[in-house]
Amino acid sequence: MLFCDVKGSTAAAEKVDPEIWTDIINGVFEHMIRPIYRYEGLVPRLMGDAILAFFGAPITHEDDPQRAVLEAFPLTRVDIPDVLRWKGKALNGLGRIDESVQVLMEARSLAEELGCDLRLWLILADLADVNSKLGNHKEAEANRETARKIVVQIAESLREVGLRDSLLNQRRVQTLMRE
Repeated sequence: MLFCDVKGSTAAAEKVDPEIWTDIINGVFEHMIRPIYRYEGLVPRLMGDAILAFFGAPITHEDDPQRAVLEAFPLTRVDIPDVLRWKGKALNGLGRIDESVQVLMEARSLAEELGCDLRLWLILADLADVNSKLGNHKEAEANRETARKIVVQIAESLREVGLRDSLLNQRRVQTLMRE
C-alpha cells in the first residue's frame, strides 16, 4: 500500500481560486498516478490532495513491495519539475510574479538537469508568460524560442511513429508557435 499527499497543498489551496486549484491538483494527480499504473498498481481513492494506491491487488506479483518503492521514487524527483511548474502557475495566478519566476527557474534548472524536454518546453513557455508580465520581453522571447526549438525536436522524433501532427495540433503547442 502507498499513501501520498501533496505537501503544503492545504495552505496553497486557501490562497488560490478554486478553479485554478482544481487545475493544479488534477495536473499533480495525473503525474502521481501514471507510475502507479506503470507498475500495475491500483488507485482506489483520491482523497483531497492525496492518493491511496495498492500493489498486489487485484494482480499479484512477488515484487509488489519493490513496485511500490519504484512508484514512489518518481514522485520524489522526476516529477518535481512538473509540481514546481504548477506551483509557479499558481503563484502567477495569485499575482506573486517574482515568486513565480523563482519557482519556474528552479523547475527549469531541474528539468534541464534531468533531461526532461517533455516538461522543459512547458516550463519555458510558462516562464516566458511570467517574464512578459514583468516587462522582461527579451528574456520572454528567449524562453519562447528555446521552447519552440524543443517542440520541433520532439515533433521530429515523433515523426517515425506517426505522432508528430498529434503533438503539433495541441492547443498549447500551437499557441507557443504563434507567439
